[in-house]
Amino acid sequence: MIGAEKPKQLRKGARREAILDVAAPAFLEHGYARISLSAIAAQVGGSKATMWRHFPSKADLFAAVLERQTESFRESLDAVLRQRRTLRETLRDFCVAYMAKLNSEEAIALHRLVIAEAARFPEIGEIFYRQGPALVNRLLTEAIAEACRRGDLGPCDAEAAARYITSMCLSGRFQHMLYGIGNHESDEDHFHEAERIVDFFMRGLRADPA
Repeated sequence: MIGAEKPKQLRKGARREAILDVAAPAFLEHGYARISLSAIAAQVGGSKATMWRHFPSKADLFAAVLERQTESFRESLDAVLRQRRTLRETLRDFCVAYMAKLNSEEAIALHRLVIAEAARFPEIGEIFYRQGPALVNRLLTEAIAEACRRGDLGPCDAEAAARYITSMCLSGRFQHMLYGIGNHESDEDHFHEAERIVDFFMRGLRADPA
C-alpha cells in the first residue's frame, strides 16, 4: 500500500492535491518505474478516469509533483535575488538557500531517483532539469545580467557565470550526500561555503578589482 487513508469525498481541486499528496512520497520511496497511475488512483479513491483527467500520463503526474515541490523554493530564491542588498550579500544568500535545498533529504532522494531511472525514462530527466537546474540557472542569470547593467560587475557572460556559481554549489558536500558518504551540513556550514564561492566568483568578475 502507498500513502495514507482514502478520503471519502473530494472536490475537484482538492482531489488533485490529494493525488499529489500520495504521488510525491510514492515516487521517492518506490521509484518512477514501480509506480503506476492505477496504484495511485486506488490509494486516493475514485475512478481511474478521474485520475487520467487530471494527469493523462505518469510523466504528467511526475511533472506536477515537481512543480508543487519546487514552487515555494523558486519563490524564495527569487525573493533573495530581488533584495536591495550588495551583490556579494545577494549572491551569498542565494548560495546558502540553494545549498540548503540541495542537501535536504528530499532533494537527495529526488536526485538519486532521476540518476537511477533517467536512462530508461528520459522524460523524467527532461522534466527534472527543466523544473530544477534550468530554472535556478535562469533566475541567477537574470540577476547577474542586471548586476552587469548596473555596473556592479564588469562585462561578462551572465549565463556562464550563473552556471559556474551553481556548479560550485553542487560540488563538495552535496556530492558526498548524494553518494551516501557524508552527513547533512548545518546552516553555518552553508554560510561559510557560500562565502568561499562568492569570494572566488567576485575576484574574477567584479567591476572594480580593488
